[in-house]
Amino acid sequence: MRLCVGEKKEKTQRRTYCIDFSGGRQPRRSTTVKDPQTLPRDLVADEKLTRVAKQQVYVPTTVGGGCFLGVSVVKAADTVNLERGYGEFAKEARALAPAYKARSVCTDGWEATRQAWRGLFPTIKLALCFLHSILKITKHCAGQLRHQVLDKAWQVYESMEMFIAPSEDDLENKVELG
Repeated sequence: MRLCVGEKKEKTQRRTYCIDFSGGRQPRRSTTVKDPQTLPRDLVADEKLTRVAKQQVYVPTTVGGGCFLGVSVVKAADTVNLERGYGEFAKEARALAPAYKARSVCTDGWEATRQAWRGLFPTIKLALCFLHSILKITKHCAGQLRHQVLDKAWQVYESMEMFIAPSEDDLENKVELG
């Protein structure tokens, strides 16, 4: 099966991204991670609403360690379907490392997504994406309180820079951080 997601840039231009799925047969390509020691334990997950053959579907996607770890197609964005969709990653991870346990997953806060991850990894820590946190603050706070809370959130965000590990390029080039 081929899933194609398109986006219109202008009236005459359309960019299309396609992903091939094997539809129950052996995968054409196995997981991108081959060494169990490099399997990321901290993940990011989200689902995209799109259409396949004029049918509305969701594409649960798991990323971590700089690569896509799992992408699948499900018919609904409820807990059962999302657990099945995100479960594709869990199944591949456990095939590579049977004792694998994800440590954390950052999501947009959708309750079905959070429940799906709890079902797959009961001890996982759930993190709310910073952007989605800010969007929720702007939606639920008003007036002066809104400004105060957003200012505090921005201060927290700026202070996090000191906790970000230097990249390999920074270390190789001996760039001073901070």
